[in-house]
Amino acid sequence: MKLSTLLEKGNTTKGTYAGLRFSDTDNDNIEKIARDLGLPNPIQRDDIHMTLLYSRKYLPNYKPAGEIDEWAYPKEFHVFDTFDKKRALVLMVDCPYAIKRHNYLMKKHKATYDYPEYLTHITLSYDIGDMNLDKIKEKFDTLPKKFHINSEYYEELKLEWKPGN
Repeated sequence: MKLSTLLEKGNTTKGTYAGLRFSDTDNDNIEKIARDLGLPNPIQRDDIHMTLLYSRKYLPNYKPAGEIDEWAYPKEFHVFDTFDKKRALVLMVDCPYAIKRHNYLMKKHKATYDYPEYLTHITLSYDIGDMNLDKIKEKFDTLPKKFHINSEYYEELKLEWKPGN
């Protein structure tokens, strides 16, 4: 469902956001990665997550799984161009659990998704400016081999969301 359809139906504030959180140890590791890479605008600890659902459609019957015991495995660094013309640095991860859960929730709740495909990743910076990605890629082998995912959570989707907001 497109945002314009939601606006026509009068639902201007609610959507459904679900994410996955990491263990405290891996939050420390992710913060350290951003610091060691010398990233401008590094992710703040409270914002470390992996998106599971970003549905502009409100899903009243969705319930987060709560505590879980799953893993994400780093694959590569990648730059996403953002909606506000910035360059976000993400760590692409292999996470079969997240893909399976995302697909299940999308189908079960007929959720929406704004992107062509669901890509499992951890955002390290929402704006790296013109930082050279080659220097970042050289440090990939120094990363932990896996990150422990310990919970699934829900928030009302903030349709006006922007980094730092």
